[in-house]
Amino acid sequence: MIIEYGLKNFFSFREESTVSFQFDNNVPESISMGEEAASLLGIKGGNASGKTNLIRALRFLKYFISESVRFESDQAIPVDCFSLDKGKPTELYIEFKIQDTYYRYETSLTRDSVVSESLSKKAKKWVPIATRKDDKMIYLKKDLSEFEGIKLNKNASFISTYSQFTIFDSTDDLNAVHEFFELMIVNVTRRGLVDDLNFKQVSEFYHGNKKAFDFTKNFIKKCDVGIRDIKILSTHDQSGEKYYYPRFYHYADSTEFPVSYDRESKGTTRLYNFLGTYWGALEHGSVLAMDEFDIHLHALLLPHLLDLFQDKKHNKKRAQFIFTAHNTEIIDFLGKYRTVLVNKEDNESYCYRLDELPGNLVRNDRPIAPLYSTGKIGGVPNL
Repeated sequence: MIIEYGLKNFFSFREESTVSFQFDNNVPESISMGEEAASLLGIKGGNASGKTNLIRALRFLKYFISESVRFESDQAIPVDCFSLDKGKPTELYIEFKIQDTYYRYETSLTRDSVVSESLSKKAKKWVPIATRKDDKMIYLKKDLSEFEGIKLNKNASFISTYSQFTIFDSTDDLNAVHEFFELMIVNVTRRGLVDDLNFKQVSEFYHGNKKAFDFTKNFIKKCDVGIRDIKILSTHDQSGEKYYYPRFYHYADSTEFPVSYDRESKGTTRLYNFLGTYWGALEHGSVLAMDEFDIHLHALLLPHLLDLFQDKKHNKKRAQFIFTAHNTEIIDFLGKYRTVLVNKEDNESYCYRLDELPGNLVRNDRPIAPLYSTGKIGGVPNL
């Protein structure tokens, strides 16, 4: 699980900003449910305030740590700095917990190369596992000594680089960290929101994964009382290639009638396309980060999606869900300890969790949405 992460000189965030999932002793038991970090975290803010960039930070960490070894040697690192600070390094860090071990990963980099990179873990205190400066490892824990001398590409993480070697499988720390980021699911890229999933690929996934399909079908049936069943069918395209597609079966007056994907409602098809990612996060106890997760979905449906992560009956492996949404009322569901607001001034973004605001304007025992809508706590567009 993520404890917190931070970024500096990253897209619209010029100064250091932190996103924290951590609960302290001030958080009521009814909210924390005995956990040290939130399973849900919502990000709110006006259009172009920088909300998506907080999700992009996780996307970058995921791919840099788990997949950057695949970059061509002369490929630029896909990171964007604040427009007025070009040439200065982007800095990112993330603290997270795997099983009972806490880890902290930090990196400083430009589009051209990695400036520094480090991984530490915490027992009673933070101790280094590996430290990098430019293209050289300046420290490796004793049990990682076999990696000494391996050449590092200037545009790839040492964790991703080491993962291509057989000996990597026996490195408890590096292997666990690599898998943590590999399993992370994020629906944005450097270019923005990835919202147009191919229903044929989704259907093929469901065809081969009964548990994921049953999870999706049962959730949709609860949301749409007119749907009694969904089936995955197959056919061939004009080139003879086989593909899979869904058929939604509605009932009215004791009569069944099928509805094709392109005639089904936008809300239902969006659930069909994306519920597999919810299932994947819950199944693996991983992090799901979604920009604009509420697109095409009714406001009353959103708490049921969030409850998948809040209810320990569904979330047995302590998966986390961080998201942005335009829906306002969702703030009252999350409360001040699980809501991050993003503002922008002079084209610089900054963020804060609602419980960081001074005074008692925002309280856990009364609605927050009216305060938000009137602009009293920030995070709204200037209209």
